[in-house]
Amino acid sequence: MNSSALERYSLGLDIGITSVGWAVLDLTRGKIADLGVRLFDRAEEPKTGASLAAPRREARSTRRRLRRKRQRMSDIRSLIVSHGILSQTDMDNLFNSPHPCTPWELRAEGLDRLLTCEEWSRVLIHMAKHRGFKSNRTVAESDIKNSEDGRALSGIKENSELLKAGNNGAGYRTVGELIQNDPKFSGHKRNKGGEYSHTILRKDIEREIDALFEEQRKFGSTYASMEFENEYKDIFGRQLPFAFDGAIEKLIGHCSLEPSEKRAPKASWTAERFIFLSKIANLRVRSDGKKVPLSIDERRTIDNLAYKNTKVTYKQIRKALNWQDNLVFDSLPFTKKDKDPEDSVFVELKGWHAFRKCLSEKLGKDYWETISVNPRLLDDLAYALTFKKTDEDITRYLEERNIDKKIIDAVLPLNFSGVVNLSAAAMGKLIPFMEKDGCRYDEACVKAGYLHYKPAEKERSLKLPVPDWEEIRNPVVIRAIAETRKVVNAVVRKYGPPESVQVELARDLSRSKEERDKIIKEQEENRSQKEKLAKEFQDKFHYSPNGRQLEKFRLWKEQNGFCLYTGQYLAPGDVFNGSDDSFAEIDHIIPYSISFDDGRINKVLVTSGANREKGNRLPYDYFGGDGEKWDEFTARVNANIQNRKKAARLKIKSLDDSDISEMKERNLSDTRYITKYVAKWLEENLLFAEKKAENNVTRINGRATATLRWQWGINALKDREGSDLHHALDACVVAAATPGIIKRISDYSRDRELQKLKVNAEDNKKRRCPEPWEHFRKEVEARLSENPAEKIREFGLAGYSESELNELKPIFVSRRPDRGATGAAHKDTIYSAKYLNDNPPRIVVKKSADISEKKRP
Repeated sequence: MNSSALERYSLGLDIGITSVGWAVLDLTRGKIADLGVRLFDRAEEPKTGASLAAPRREARSTRRRLRRKRQRMSDIRSLIVSHGILSQTDMDNLFNSPHPCTPWELRAEGLDRLLTCEEWSRVLIHMAKHRGFKSNRTVAESDIKNSEDGRALSGIKENSELLKAGNNGAGYRTVGELIQNDPKFSGHKRNKGGEYSHTILRKDIEREIDALFEEQRKFGSTYASMEFENEYKDIFGRQLPFAFDGAIEKLIGHCSLEPSEKRAPKASWTAERFIFLSKIANLRVRSDGKKVPLSIDERRTIDNLAYKNTKVTYKQIRKALNWQDNLVFDSLPFTKKDKDPEDSVFVELKGWHAFRKCLSEKLGKDYWETISVNPRLLDDLAYALTFKKTDEDITRYLEERNIDKKIIDAVLPLNFSGVVNLSAAAMGKLIPFMEKDGCRYDEACVKAGYLHYKPAEKERSLKLPVPDWEEIRNPVVIRAIAETRKVVNAVVRKYGPPESVQVELARDLSRSKEERDKIIKEQEENRSQKEKLAKEFQDKFHYSPNGRQLEKFRLWKEQNGFCLYTGQYLAPGDVFNGSDDSFAEIDHIIPYSISFDDGRINKVLVTSGANREKGNRLPYDYFGGDGEKWDEFTARVNANIQNRKKAARLKIKSLDDSDISEMKERNLSDTRYITKYVAKWLEENLLFAEKKAENNVTRINGRATATLRWQWGINALKDREGSDLHHALDACVVAAATPGIIKRISDYSRDRELQKLKVNAEDNKKRRCPEPWEHFRKEVEARLSENPAEKIREFGLAGYSESELNELKPIFVSRRPDRGATGAAHKDTIYSAKYLNDNPPRIVVKKSADISEKKRP
């Protein structure tokens, strides 16, 4: 391999959850300079998706909890001794001999008789050990089922009602009396097997403490004074809050437009208003295929709808605006085929409607109407309920802002989480432009004096710095980026600064385990549907289809067998005769040279003649403005195309520059936040060979690279199951997707659509777009082989000197080393020293019994 610096090279990065494929393309000589794969373990538990730090964190939390409990119990025992109830010796021997009554019996009897010093001590210690459940927050009964502590709260509610109404309607005086005497607790007194049915509210136990002390004083006990009771209750009630005041705010990142400001809560009025206005500004609607903007009245109608309905769907918008079928939404969320895309939610103001429901029910609708027009008040409420985690902290924060006590009490059951990327201050400056002028986010930024698109000027170097992890909390993403940094730094050390970097991130990167499992399930369903389609094809035409034939068959079925452009029925025998498939061809509705959209929604099956005549035009332009032919065409579309998005695309009458720009951005670039973050990090910190006016870093989405693999004939080389080398293969494609090569592909596609290129050659039939350089596919195949030098000689590839071939080695797959001997030293098993003094000493291991049928003799 060439170890010297390269004059011009492109670096491709294929970043996944457990791998980074990389490739260096020498743009001067037109060859692959280097490529490789970096592998690492996923930074999570493989089966559950839980954080690797979770076991340590849970163990540390358990140790801390046990340490606090030991200290509390030690203080209770010391308190009993200090008040002379028991001597230190008696305290040490208190539990060495059994007592005829259980602590539960003593707690019930303590209401009706004087307890001895030993019995009173047992009761006090027992209650301090089992204090019941206490939440840091007020929780509404309606939220019990949806709460994280739902099962515990459900058990608490049931036991609280039993405490009041049990014992044949007379109720029980205390928790001790309830648990001792009620049939529900006859089997066992505490929770078992992960259940929460026996959970008790701490307030009920605190009431029992008051009752026991009062009754013992009445019986003449000298060890139940008010002074002793207060000291006992102080120790009994010690509990640290979920988070100290201000702890959550410290974890919140800063605004990207106002760096000195913290990000705003997602549930705040300002954040929800900003997001809603952004969605309205980005909403695209087409009338008879032509893009039309929303009128002021239409915006106002949608605005009113959002604050009236808890959820606003696209269908509700259509109904409210009385839109006919000729007016369609330009972009709808992806849904399963059996679900109408217009049933998808357009906007949901969760915070605002939560406040509306809560305050209207507790304080009245009229009172809510006066509050709802006060954004500052709603922002303060959302801030407190997002960042403050105890009732005391919430109350203190809101009282400092002079908010009415009855409002505070009403909203305490609410709980919010999450922040947006901007601060309330920045959004407050943008919202007026978005409300008045209907500006998009970028337009509002310009008017407000922000340069949201301009990266901060930083000192670049040949070594990437550690990223600011404040922006990313996902450990899987953090590890992937950390390994990417190692790869890039190693490549730059060897070859010098790159001319450009192309990045592709796996679509499941930064997703949760549940979301990744859902993607896998969808992929399996798609694979199953494809297999069923292939079987149907084989049963119908008696031969196995290739990928192109299968795609034609799917489109043929979707169109009910008709050519949409001519209306001619495409007889299956003519289309799928097994030897000549030139009778019907796949056409891109919006030409590929314009849209770079190779998805099925942009494809139709038409006669070869119609495909040639249409060229690189829209269907409307193909009919040349002939109203009668256009009406016949739209009628065929309505009759044969069930997919609304495809039907709307077929009816588009014109495309402006913004449409074309959006299509290219959508179909070539990855617009996810995490990809933008990685691209920005590279762009701002890495030193490039030549700083361009445009970005040196290009974000490539997976659909684009999949299309390029197919068009360059590289798909056949990809073997996901056989080895990890397919990551390097993808990186070669990503590295080749430079802006210059993309333009060549666009020009080539346009010429093909205009029939300026001959397509008689077998090679041109297989690949529609030119390779980055001649024999690129063969070079990729050679570099992926076990003996690349031999393959290069076999293929007769130019560009490699004999000395280079002698040094050429197979791809090296590097792996992240595991340097630490970490992990549990032993199993989390309970061991008893019951027989430790035996000879030989023995221990008892606690294990669950297996009484299944197959184990019985």
